[in-house]
Amino acid sequence: MARTDEATGRRIEWIFDRRTNEFLGERTVQTKPTGSAKSPLKPGTVVSGSAVLVRVVVNGIKQTPWRTG
Repeated sequence: MARTDEATGRRIEWIFDRRTNEFLGERTVQTKPTGSAKSPLKPGTVVSGSAVLVRVVVNGIKQTPWRTG
């Protein structure tokens, strides 16, 4: 799933597991060249990314998650 910001030429992509549909992370990709001489970006450049590394479940609001092991 993705959304493109036409003003900046950046596409935000949400990455899901094909089998479980679990959210795995996201990345931002430049879709059109930038006009900035300071930091020119070519189409296809990955600008940023993030991944879900840990998931925890808590029993209530404001409860601090913790892991054992």
